[in-house]
Amino acid sequence: ASQTAETSNVLGGLRADSLKQTEQGAQTNKQLTNISRTVDGQTQQSNYQAIGGGYSNLRTASQASLF
Repeated sequence: ASQTAETSNVLGGLRADSLKQTEQGAQTNKQLTNISRTVDGQTQQSNYQAIGGGYSNLRTASQASLF
């Protein structure tokens, strides 16, 4: 009976450790997703600025050729 209780205690501890690792993995994935979204947003903003600058240059060049 004592050995069964000890085995149950060890198995319970292993289960708790496993659940903790699963939760930590889920939290890590959530953080990585947030980082990825932030970087994607920054890249998108940079692309918009570059495209806007390109259109501005095109507009300026087009106006210059009219005169």
